[in-house]
Amino acid sequence: MNSDMITCSKTNSHIEIDCEFTHEGKTFSASGSFLTPNKKTGKLEGLLYAKYQTGFVGSWDGSIEIPALFLQEWSSSFGDMRQLVKFEYQGKKFSGIWYRGKFEQSQIVRVKEIEQ
Repeated sequence: MNSDMITCSKTNSHIEIDCEFTHEGKTFSASGSFLTPNKKTGKLEGLLYAKYQTGFVGSWDGSIEIPALFLQEWSSSFGDMRQLVKFEYQGKKFSGIWYRGKFEQSQIVRVKEIEQ
């Protein structure tokens, strides 16, 4: 498994690539996590993974773990659970929504940089 991290200093984007592994002849991909600038606003946004039990968000392979606050939760109109997540990374503040699903089967957190 290769989970290299690319850091593009010009755009301050962080993109995880090659998160793929083969097990018993089947290939699985995590599709990576990323923070990249929004073309209109210039603010970072992307997808990270929730590590709820340890209080972190971060990369798929755990090489980056960022302390996070897991705040209020609610049930969406689709019946799944969602939860507000806030954290600070490299001096910037972020807010996101963890799309937990009904039984916390998802780790996906969609995040956006917020005003300082």
